[in-house]
Amino acid sequence: MPSGGQVGFVRLTGRPAAMVGGDEVPFSPDKRFQLLGYLAYAGGWVGRERVAFLFWPDSATSTSRQNLRGLLQRLDTLPFRPEIEATKHQLRWEVPNDVATFNEAIARGDVAAALAAYQGPLLREVGGDAGDEFDGWLEIEREQLYSRWRSLALTRIADLGPEGEAEEADLFRRLLEADPLDEEAVRAHMRALTRWGRPAAAVRAYRELAARLERELGMDPSSETVFAYEEAQEAAAAPSRVPAVRATPYRHEEAAGPLGPAATPAETAYRALPTPTTSFVGREVELEEVSALLEDPGCRLLSLTGPGGVGKTRLALAAACRQAQERGVEVAFVPLEAVVSPEGVLPAIASALGVGSAAGADPWEAIRRRVSDTGLLVVVDNFEQVVEAAPVLARLLEVGSGLKLLVTTRERLGLEAEWTYLVGGLDYPADDVPFAELERYAAVRLLVERARRVRPGYRLIEDDLPHLRRLFALTQGLPLAIELVAAWLRAVPLATLVAELELDPGGITAANADARQRHESVRAVFEQSWSRLTDAERQVMRRLSVFAGPVAPEAAAYVAGANRTVLAALVDKSLLRLTSDGRYDRHPLLLAFARERLAARPEEQRAVLERHSAYYLRFLRERTDRVKGPRPALVQREIEAEVTDILAAVRRAAERGANAELIAFMQLLELELGYFQAHGHDDETLDLLSRAAEAAVATGALEVARDLRGRVGDAYGVHRGDPRRALAEYEAAIELAHRTGDRGREAVLTSMAGAMRDQVSAGSGREALDRALALATESGDAVALSIVYEHRAFVVARSGDLEGARELYVRSRETVEHVTDPEAVHPFELTRRRFFATINVGHIDHAVGRFDDALAARNAALGLARQAGNQIWEAMAHLELGEMLVGAGREGEALEHLRLALDLSVANHVSSLIERLERLAGRHGHDLGT
Repeated sequence: MPSGGQVGFVRLTGRPAAMVGGDEVPFSPDKRFQLLGYLAYAGGWVGRERVAFLFWPDSATSTSRQNLRGLLQRLDTLPFRPEIEATKHQLRWEVPNDVATFNEAIARGDVAAALAAYQGPLLREVGGDAGDEFDGWLEIEREQLYSRWRSLALTRIADLGPEGEAEEADLFRRLLEADPLDEEAVRAHMRALTRWGRPAAAVRAYRELAARLERELGMDPSSETVFAYEEAQEAAAAPSRVPAVRATPYRHEEAAGPLGPAATPAETAYRALPTPTTSFVGREVELEEVSALLEDPGCRLLSLTGPGGVGKTRLALAAACRQAQERGVEVAFVPLEAVVSPEGVLPAIASALGVGSAAGADPWEAIRRRVSDTGLLVVVDNFEQVVEAAPVLARLLEVGSGLKLLVTTRERLGLEAEWTYLVGGLDYPADDVPFAELERYAAVRLLVERARRVRPGYRLIEDDLPHLRRLFALTQGLPLAIELVAAWLRAVPLATLVAELELDPGGITAANADARQRHESVRAVFEQSWSRLTDAERQVMRRLSVFAGPVAPEAAAYVAGANRTVLAALVDKSLLRLTSDGRYDRHPLLLAFARERLAARPEEQRAVLERHSAYYLRFLRERTDRVKGPRPALVQREIEAEVTDILAAVRRAAERGANAELIAFMQLLELELGYFQAHGHDDETLDLLSRAAEAAVATGALEVARDLRGRVGDAYGVHRGDPRRALAEYEAAIELAHRTGDRGREAVLTSMAGAMRDQVSAGSGREALDRALALATESGDAVALSIVYEHRAFVVARSGDLEGARELYVRSRETVEHVTDPEAVHPFELTRRRFFATINVGHIDHAVGRFDDALAARNAALGLARQAGNQIWEAMAHLELGEMLVGAGREGEALEHLRLALDLSVANHVSSLIERLERLAGRHGHDLGT
């Protein structure tokens, strides 16, 4: 066993261990190894407070930090020497490890090296107690890391030839170890085996998967997996032949039975398209796109997919009608609404094609004689209820080369020949569309046209605009919902109907007596889809309903316990839709329906909501260090992508009096991450901040309460221009600072109060500013003193004494430049104070006409930004330089700085700087490439 040796490498995945010399020291479920694993995985600097909370979330900050110091000391008892870098505020362990190797291999496009680097679950058997903070962090990170490896593994399997059989077997084994129900992995394995001439092994893999799915989830394999199985069966039966359409007919005894009275092709015509009783509204783009697909020689099976009530059948009929009228294509219609089992599909098709067969005759021969190679489009409607019969459609395509199928289905068929077209809602107006332009949108035209059928002369008025916006936010252009609302406009005002829809999203029913039962209400549509789900699918749909916005896969796994197989099945059934960034979204009405189902299970609802809040608190905590790094805007973008759910969790915490959660969320969003400072404080945000501050006082968290009150004051004073309200908030924060004994914070808050008093009445803030300076000097807090000097400079500059203001800005900068103990202040805060003080000195020099001094100050600020690696600060410095050089007529230099500023601002999504640059370019006629 090594003793005190240096660590050369750490394996974090599979069997975690430290490599010391020629020895391997395994990690164990001990806080020392958990800390080392966390630091090695992070790779860079992490805040002590974050680490302390990770291991002692229920302890006071001072206690958890003391515990962390003790844990760091206990690292000396390990049989090796981890060289942890430590400051007062941060920790870092930069050690070579397999996760870093994995990430580096991906970055350079070396798939083989990345696959080899990952050895299994992150920190396996090193986790904490189930449900604790470290365990929750590990669960989320483990899933994210595995997902990246899995994606590479599936791609690799698809690319391997027979010579890679051993590699494929190892990858497949590891995929199944991680998730025995991973259908996509089994499907990739089956197709590889079939491709390499081992179809019997592929069939065995399918049967083993089917047994596991039935046993664990009560689910059948998806249609796509069944099709891969049938490909293997066909290859096993005829290994030397690869069929043009790789599919097998649906083989069920009843499928080959009697088809009804004998008939000859000449005696019976194709079943005609039904004639709709209402007009076809909108869908101009969709109709063109579907028509183009039907005219593509490569597309022989086109599935129109989407949720019930979205208008798949109407679009299919319109597209088929166009094919018949404009291209002379013969069309047959196969309605499956009354077909309740897969066995009924073939007879329904035969009937629609006008063929029959005597008992014992081959139905396929009759269809072949009828269809031959003539051009024929068969529209098959409502296939989702008999999706197991999808192979019948694959066999039908083999009957004649001129035949095409247009299928409407809520569930994807999973056939190799299938092309899919997702049908969404009708286009509807955004909130900023003026009233005069509403009828450009199909959803509005549908509402008005259907309303006029029951109330002639109906028209919208401008007062309807807010109700229309609420209606379309809920329905997202779903035609069924819009038509149901329109039918009731004969007797009920639009505002009332929308309010009813908000209270009971599925409750409005059809007003006409001949409405089909399956479309008599939105609820009926959803009930029908719900009835076809397995228990596992229903559970995931219920649990996903706690999310307010689109759901990331790792969030779905942690909060809802959703595995990939179930999520994929729900996408195939049009109950979830996969967004372009890989998230899972739902229609708002379906979301409300699923929430009803979850509310009926209070214990499950409580547990899922708790995991939802825990997930987003961890999500925010993991970004507190990165926001102080070189790319803070990327952190803000990540938060912005999740902010709908984060704020939903905050609101729930406030509504149910969960003070600890409310305080934690607002402390992270406002104080640690600066999210609201970057995106603005609306009335709700300010109310939540105030409530969190009050809760913090009630629970004794006075420091947090003080800082939240101060931020509310900043919002009113700096951003809203309300110095009187700001002053009241600062006074409350000053009292809390005094109670905590933090003279530095008291000085800063007193200084802000003085600045606000000066805005209310010039000169009235001097006493507070002097008191703030005395407090800051007494406290010995260099950052506090620097900020107090900055506030005084601002007030002095407003009075017109620019030279006096410059002197104060210089003092502000010098105060943090001459800190005797750099570890007493977080390095990010020191650099930030120096950067902004230097920028402000440049402002004053430029204002008083000292061009060279201003140029030097702004170049110095640029150097500080680059030294810190902060691209937003760098963009600001380039912009300041560009502005003053434009004014000096130095166009070439100015444009260089301005273009760099624009590139950095765009890369970091800093809209305020982009807008400022565009205004500057517009005034001076510059082309910055915007």
